[in-house]
Amino acid sequence: ATGYSGLDPSERAMLDASRTQEDLSTSLVSMAAQLKQQARAFQFSLDKDKGILDRALEGLDRNLSGMEAASKKMQFLKRMSEGEGWWGRMKLYALIFGMWVAAVLVVFVMPKLRF
Repeated sequence: ATGYSGLDPSERAMLDASRTQEDLSTSLVSMAAQLKQQARAFQFSLDKDKGILDRALEGLDRNLSGMEAASKKMQFLKRMSEGEGWWGRMKLYALIFGMWVAAVLVVFVMPKLRF
């Protein structure tokens, strides 16, 4: 079957094992080359995504600093309104309502006036 009919069975078995080993070695070399190529492609992909990741981290850092500033402002407003009690809170609501009325006047009434 192998083309070596004149050889004794042990020599034929050795030749078959040798061929199998060569086939396996060739297959392993091919798989190692594919693995190396895929590793390079993966490294390239990681390098490409690193810039995106760095920009995302910078954006998150800016958002974090903005949130910290807003938190400090909220704490300041909370301290200011808590120290006054109920009356202070009503004054704060009145101030917000007054600013709302002023905004409505500026947007809707002022354009209709003719000087």
